[in-house]
Amino acid sequence: PIMNHDFKFNRKWLAAFCLPLAFLLSGCIKMDMALTVNKDKTMSGTVVFAITDSLAGLGTSSDTSSNGELDNLVDKKAKGVTVSKYHEGGFTGEKVTFDRTPLKAFSSSEKGGSFAIDIKGDQAFISGALDLSSTGAQLSDSSSMEDALGMAIFASAQFRISVTFPGKITKSTGDISQDRRTVTWNPTFGDKTDLATTVALDSTMNLIPWAIG
Repeated sequence: PIMNHDFKFNRKWLAAFCLPLAFLLSGCIKMDMALTVNKDKTMSGTVVFAITDSLAGLGTSSDTSSNGELDNLVDKKAKGVTVSKYHEGGFTGEKVTFDRTPLKAFSSSEKGGSFAIDIKGDQAFISGALDLSSTGAQLSDSSSMEDALGMAIFASAQFRISVTFPGKITKSTGDISQDRRTVTWNPTFGDKTDLATTVALDSTMNLIPWAIG
């Protein structure tokens, strides 16, 4: 609409316009995953995907954004899954709560990576990756205003993935807690975060199937 024969739209001006606006919108997107793997080989915890009220005021729908992201990650129809609206600390979106939910409730997403927790014998594993590298392109002469602003907003997004196990983590690409039972990642814009983790489960977990038998 603003482009015509009398006005030549300058792409460099677009970048200069978006950068200060991006600063005002910093930290507008939040994805927080906090899970605990239980001794009965289920999981409990929450996953939140939300945007700030200021971003929502620009016409971005938190419902649409959260539904798209979480539908790719979680089977919301799985046992023990509850979905609710999230409104806290200036953020609005969606919250998924797990109450002794089967580990298979997490489904792989072809777009943006995958996430899965599995238990085999006396070990537990996290596999997958969160791929934010495809959104890390620099502003170019071919960038539209929507693309430039979108990249600027995602550059300051808050991402956190934290998983606690009933056993000690033997190796992981994430930050391991002092007691070696919790691993945490803070993925950053423009990078691909490998989530590979191996856990040695407590011996009491291995006795549960025998006790049931």
